[in-house]
Amino acid sequence: MVRESQILVAIFAAIVPVFGALSSADAAPAPACAEIRSACEAAGFVRGGGLHRHCIAPIMRGSQPPRRATKPLPHIAASLVADCKTQRKAVRNFMDTKTARKGEVRQRVMQIAQRFIGRLRD
Repeated sequence: MVRESQILVAIFAAIVPVFGALSSADAAPAPACAEIRSACEAAGFVRGGGLHRHCIAPIMRGSQPPRRATKPLPHIAASLVADCKTQRKAVRNFMDTKTARKGEVRQRVMQIAQRFIGRLRD
């Protein structure tokens, strides 16, 4: 029993860094989206005070800001908005792939752990 628990501890100690690497945010913010955010901040919009709702969202939708917005929207090139949408889509696809990989790794880890436990019992 002691040996079994020692092996399980060793297995989990080796696996934890793998999960950490898979769950860390490798994807940097999309450069085009960062430019839009910077332009909104330069126009006076602040986080928690309408940055997203009154500036970024209307720019991304191509619509007017809400009536209660007190600042005018900055001028953003349509190509920059298109680039941001493309980059966000790529990040979403990457994260979906990463989530799928994480599930595969968990399944494989459980198979390995069950094999070790089975060998210990024999």
